[in-house]
Amino acid sequence: MSLSVHIRKKLASFILEVNFDIADENFALLGVSGSGKSMLLKCIAGIETPDEGRIVINDHVVFDSSKHINVKVQERQCGFVFQNYALFPNMTVTENIACSIKDKKNKQQVIQQLLIQYDLEEVKNSYPAYLSGGQQQRCAIARTMASSPKILLLDEPFSALDKLLKQKLIQDLNQVLTSFKGTTMFVSHDHEEVYRLANSVGILERGKLIELDDKVKVYHTPSHVSCAKQVGIRNISCIDKIDTQTVYAKDWDIVLKTNQEVQPYHTHIGIRELPIQMITTNNMIEIEIIDTIQKIYGEYVIIRKKDSDAEGIICRKECVKHQKIYIPEESIFLMKSD
Repeated sequence: MSLSVHIRKKLASFILEVNFDIADENFALLGVSGSGKSMLLKCIAGIETPDEGRIVINDHVVFDSSKHINVKVQERQCGFVFQNYALFPNMTVTENIACSIKDKKNKQQVIQQLLIQYDLEEVKNSYPAYLSGGQQQRCAIARTMASSPKILLLDEPFSALDKLLKQKLIQDLNQVLTSFKGTTMFVSHDHEEVYRLANSVGILERGKLIELDDKVKVYHTPSHVSCAKQVGIRNISCIDKIDTQTVYAKDWDIVLKTNQEVQPYHTHIGIRELPIQMITTNNMIEIEIIDTIQKIYGEYVIIRKKDSDAEGIICRKECVKHQKIYIPEESIFLMKSD
């Protein structure tokens, strides 16, 4: 199972232009609102048509502008779960599921299996208006799986749910994706659900896929400044190169050693959340605390180089000992401008 997307489509304020190939995995797409995420999913599903390019699903060409190929939505074997679930309001749960089943011979058997699998038996005769948010989502996924899709597309599947219900449904969806024998691509704004459900992550910015890699690399060592901001890295500074392993962080007014080799294209440095440890070595900085932040899971401080007007660095309060802080080289990563 695989997905190959190389398309271009002019939108109102920018051009959606993406090129990527993914295998049988769970792929998450991150990006701010209006960056083209949902449009990309609709182009893959056939709901929208790119201006040019090529889309291949499991070696089956479903769109090729040069050869005038544009396979119909119903024939692409894409399962699409919409953000608002798009259940038919005048149909019961059973009827919503039934309308997607292609195997008419075993229709009742498939319906029963899906009702059990998605815990919908008790509401099988209910209409969408009488379902909870979680039940609506499970019905939408069951209807999608009833069509035996080769690829699964989900547009912000948890956006309409409260946080408590979301945790349970992330667990449920994880089981669905684990058992699904195909490629899954989903759009999300939630880092927790992305990190839990995805194998790889792409960052979309104004129609351009500026990063696509393993989720650990994207979240812990992003290569672009805008990617770092989107995955929640808060400590970012412009740099000047001193030597191949040393930089001057201009915004923080400090010199730092790094494990990475500094390249000509590196323009910024990022610091992940600092570990709670103290080691006298490189990157030991005398600091002053300029603010304290109370969070649910602990207390954070904003620090800066002592007796300076530098920008602040956010870290856990426990990292600061005797008005000094150690910044481990493994917590530092270099980036380039976008």
